Amino acid sequence: MGEDVQLPWADHLVERFGEARPATWGETVLQVVMHTTYHRGQVARRLRELGTEPPLTDLIAWIWMGRPQAAWN
Repeated sequence: MGEDVQLPWADHLVERFGEARPATWGETVLQVVMHTTYHRGQVARRLRELGTEPPLTDLIAWIWMGRPQAAWN
């Protein structure tokens, strides 16, 4: 997990952040999880602003419920 990852799109952000230095695999995985969590929070907040309660999205709750299949219809 300590191996460096060079993200191909990182160089496009040089003007904003400076030189893109490599991140480790662990840091990259953590970023993906944290970024996804941030957007889940944004969606939940917007749903509350619109007067509805957002669905439960916690992984641990899904596991405790026996990993039910999604009901898409």
